[in-house]
Amino acid sequence: MQEFKYDVAFSFLKEDEPFAFQLNQLLKDRYETFVYFRKQDQVVGKDGEQEFAETFGKDSRVVVVLFRNSWGKTTWTRIEETAIRNRAYVEGYDFTIFIPMDKDPSLPRWLPRPQIWFDLNRYGLQGAVTVVEARIRQAGGQNRPESVQDQATRLKDQLALKEKRDSFFGSSARFGEAKQAFEEVKGSLNLTAGAISNTHTGLSIKIEQGIDSLTFKLLGFTLSVYYENAIRDDRLHHPRLYTRFSEIDRDQFKHQRQFNVLQTYEFDFDVDLSGENGWRETSRARRFFTSASLADFAFKNLLEIVSAFIAKTTP
Repeated sequence: MQEFKYDVAFSFLKEDEPFAFQLNQLLKDRYETFVYFRKQDQVVGKDGEQEFAETFGKDSRVVVVLFRNSWGKTTWTRIEETAIRNRAYVEGYDFTIFIPMDKDPSLPRWLPRPQIWFDLNRYGLQGAVTVVEARIRQAGGQNRPESVQDQATRLKDQLALKEKRDSFFGSSARFGEAKQAFEEVKGSLNLTAGAISNTHTGLSIKIEQGIDSLTFKLLGFTLSVYYENAIRDDRLHHPRLYTRFSEIDRDQFKHQRQFNVLQTYEFDFDVDLSGENGWRETSRARRFFTSASLADFAFKNLLEIVSAFIAKTTP
């Protein structure tokens, strides 16, 4: 039986770091994990390229890829992709688990079609943990019995997180923090819209500003982002953010323009397992976004919607 340095290694883009962190937190007490946080643009000490190539090419029993179309195009995910494909050339792809991170799942074109991938939108974080554990065991891995010290450390982490979350949800200050985070989302969206309009001819984005809302219009489609403090039973509960994607009705004979809603996402202001504030998707997937990554997620969705429409209507 081959010996492995790690039971599981995670490959992901920076925007999916919060989800990778959560997966790792739920597995690291029982398995040897490799996950590289917060320094995706640099490696200190060892030769980063060699270390990453060996980790994903031979040292990990199972490799989990949090996949987006831009995965494999950054410096480190390109190294990881090459190592995975070289290993698969000899072993096949049974050592991999691909988790598409977009709502409309997509996979690399080079991945064999029968290859199983995980439906995050349907099964969520806990389902992902179950699948990863099962694949580790199938590959000969065994969960590590917890020592008393392991249990004590885990309990300490749980208590610290509970204290953080109790303090967070019990404080009225979070509404101010949520409003500030929403302003950060707006700022990131405006910067992205300006960059697209200034560098790509024909992609002029119109912006409509509101007090707690922002709307972007591009080629007959809109992205609306708005914020509210949800009031239920006359009590203030969760600060919530929405992103809504719509198509403007193209019937020129109508007196009023109609908007056909295509997709809507809801996010609660929340704190992740690392203690970082951000936005938690209310759907079953429960994906967590920082303000910057949420803005990126929203604009990518808008561009994908417009691109799909153009492809459909092009002879």
